[in-house]
Amino acid sequence: MDKRKAAEIILQAIAEQAPVQINWNHEDLWINAILRGLTEVEKAETPGAATPRESR
Repeated sequence: MDKRKAAEIILQAIAEQAPVQINWNHEDLWINAILRGLTEVEKAETPGAATPRESR
């Protein structure tokens, strides 16, 4: 599964489970934020990679 599809699934779960109202007109903003988070997770899982705070 590609990261975009994973982000869409996560956003749908947020819409269904979290106490937030998703403005679907801003879906791309939500997807981009989730994609950035998934990218940070990948970086953190890479052996020898800096943590997100260390790389800032």
